[in-house]
Amino acid sequence: MKNTGKLKNLVSSKSRHLEKQLRGKFNASTNLIYRALMGDQKALKLIGQMGNDGAKISEFAPKVKDNMIAAIKGAEDLNTTLAAIYKQAGVSGERIEREIQSSILADDKLANQLEELNLDFEGAKSREELRHKQAKEHITLKAWVDRHI
Repeated sequence: MKNTGKLKNLVSSKSRHLEKQLRGKFNASTNLIYRALMGDQKALKLIGQMGNDGAKISEFAPKVKDNMIAAIKGAEDLNTTLAAIYKQAGVSGERIEREIQSSILADDKLANQLEELNLDFEGAKSREELRHKQAKEHITLKAWVDRHI
């Protein structure tokens, strides 16, 4: 910025890094400030708008920040809670499925054993009936032989 008039800018030449931050981070320049200080309507309007925007942001920033942080934490809590529930549902679902399948196998095994026991009983009963029939026939035959011989 050039010095005009009788006022001398002694700060800018000693604050180059700071002035660079002003330009780069806040979209303002020493020239813009000087123009506004000299009554340039366009510069005054731009700085005024920046001031209004800054004031609004400063007014609402704490509430917006708190609400956004609460929303983000809420989303985090929601998702970590759902993830924990889903993971447990997966673990428990798998365990339940294993137990269901184990119960089905145990039920099938019991049904098969009962069927085998019944078949074994029927076979034993048939053998006993056959043995009894043969024993009666043997006794009858023996009695006939004893009577006729």
